[in-house]
Amino acid sequence: MTVRVKPQRVVRAVLGHIAAQGVNRYDKGSITVPLSDYIHDPTRPMPPDLRFCYWLYPHRSRVLMRDAAIMTLFNQGKGSMMWLLKSFPLAFAALWERDFRFEVPAPRDFDAYASAGIDDFVDLPIDLFNVPPEEWPEAPTNNTMIMVGQEAIAATVSPSRGKVLQIHRS
Repeated sequence: MTVRVKPQRVVRAVLGHIAAQGVNRYDKGSITVPLSDYIHDPTRPMPPDLRFCYWLYPHRSRVLMRDAAIMTLFNQGKGSMMWLLKSFPLAFAALWERDFRFEVPAPRDFDAYASAGIDDFVDLPIDLFNVPPEEWPEAPTNNTMIMVGQEAIAATVSPSRGKVLQIHRS
């Protein structure tokens, strides 16, 4: 299936949301400075070392992770810094190593839309089959290693806090 989106707005919105995670973070460096410039300036192209991936996420749990590193052994020990946002119906991962590849099934990425304008529309394909497991990629597999910073966070659905309202019809 496809969904009509403005890819540059999607990427900026997701990255901005993840970037806002945490208080008093050190936001200067080879990743965060170009990323901040990209998020705040709609005329800037996507940073050349950024790979922005997405996949169907049909689960209730939510995950927000920043400052993680992931490495797959099948990929000759190549790794990448990773930011992750997972919330029904889609999950997104930002990687900062163009040569890094996820294990199979590999998610789709926004590479083809990296030079799209801020208001350009595309028909974004969504794969409905071969959906990765709920805990993927943040839970290591036999071929994966992940290192997580202390500010990474995983969230789950909390129980309802209020009273269920009932409507009485007369």
